[in-house]
Amino acid sequence: MDTADLIFTGASIITVDPETEGATAVAVCDGRILAVGGREVLSLRGPGTDVIELDDRCLLPGFVEPHTHPTRDQILFSESVIDIRPTACATAAQVRTLVDEAVRAARPGRALLFHGLDPELQPGFPEPTREWLDELVPDRPIVIRQNAGRIAWANSAALRLAGLSEDTADPFGGHFERDRYGMLTGKAYEEPAIAAVTDRIVADHPDPAIGLLAREHEHFAARGVTLCGDMGFTDEIRVRTARLYQRGLAKVRTRAYETASPAMGTICPRDNGDDMFRQIGIKLLRAPDTARHTADRLSELVRAYHPDGWQLACRAQDGDEATLVLDAYEQALRAYPRSDHRLRLEHCGAMTPEQFRRANQLGVTCSLFMDHLYYWGDTATDGNADGAAWEPESHWVRARSAIEADVRISFHNDCPVTPEAPLHNMACAITRVSRRGRVLGPDEGVNLEQAIRAQTLDAAYQLFADDITGSITPGKYADLVVLDVDPYTVPPDELPDIGVRTTYLAGVATHRRY
Repeated sequence: MDTADLIFTGASIITVDPETEGATAVAVCDGRILAVGGREVLSLRGPGTDVIELDDRCLLPGFVEPHTHPTRDQILFSESVIDIRPTACATAAQVRTLVDEAVRAARPGRALLFHGLDPELQPGFPEPTREWLDELVPDRPIVIRQNAGRIAWANSAALRLAGLSEDTADPFGGHFERDRYGMLTGKAYEEPAIAAVTDRIVADHPDPAIGLLAREHEHFAARGVTLCGDMGFTDEIRVRTARLYQRGLAKVRTRAYETASPAMGTICPRDNGDDMFRQIGIKLLRAPDTARHTADRLSELVRAYHPDGWQLACRAQDGDEATLVLDAYEQALRAYPRSDHRLRLEHCGAMTPEQFRRANQLGVTCSLFMDHLYYWGDTATDGNADGAAWEPESHWVRARSAIEADVRISFHNDCPVTPEAPLHNMACAITRVSRRGRVLGPDEGVNLEQAIRAQTLDAAYQLFADDITGSITPGKYADLVVLDVDPYTVPPDELPDIGVRTTYLAGVATHRRY
């Protein structure tokens, strides 16, 4: 009989598995769950077994972040990057103060990237045009990046550092704004164009990129995350990420979604990777000249990748986008049927109950951005910069409607748009409370069990990893998180205050808080 390497014992164990509900002990051997049950599990103890008494703490499956950008979020650990997101700077005045202080403190000529400007949540900050930035900082490259990740503004020195000129062609999936004379304005749209502006700034940082990515993994582990979906993967990122895993520095499993290419193909074979890292899908880009897809272009992208067996993920933030993507998915599934495709819709902010029901009928999964409700709900309800407002009876991020439509949903933070915070996502989904304390669409709230599933098993399902992780089930990896208290013992609004004590990946501690 196998003896356990680890045994967790205590009253608070949330397995997210109906077959093992009510367990008070979990045994781990060779990185996998050996047994789940009661006192009989203690019989697996051997001379080398580490028995962990949970006491008042709580054991759960490791959290899953299904939609994030670790190779973009990692730049926030660079000394050349200053965080000006609304989570760090609540007002435009605070942003300007931080910009001025960072410019004064930086060594002469050092390039700076300010990440996270949000005109809706930081109203009053002037648009940082090329001319404005040149006047503010004429002697060094400086870039300000929008929090939503779709726009960046650069001064002339930054454009020179990036090697960009009027003759530079727009990259696939993005473009550089030009004036009527064809001159670059310094404004870049969408990730491919933004990366062309910003990559040299981060590359000039003295720490190697792998060091920043390793710190990003530590950041995930500190929040109890053991599996993530990396949206917007590229061949350059592939090399960097491979080095991290080869050197044993990875603390999180990754399921990658490669960014759709101009050639509408990939060099990556469908059968690739291992349980730690695997590319499973393609992220479909918007058309470069519009904030939304065109129907023909989107259908072309879907037909390029779906027949080869790739899982597809596409933004569906508003209702029109959702209809467009669902139409394209339905056409592809009719032409190339696949029983277990798990095609994805991302963000799902304004999706209606009818659209969720249609998604279920097609076998489409949905990943919900709960922080859009928390951080932007007040602004959208009162009226945004364009004067638009939500109707009082309308609902944003309809989590309950999705579940009632039998859609398996997940929650995500879309880092670096908002910081990684699984417990905060759960609280927001349950309470529907915005940052200013307003309750928005309370009838769309979910219960705690549903919220936990959306950050564990159902998120793992979305990443085709529910067979190896996402619940405390014998045979699965011991990807676990120990919380300071049982989430069921505190009010929902106190969930974000629960501390992560320890995170385990395959039974090995990746984070400990002493």
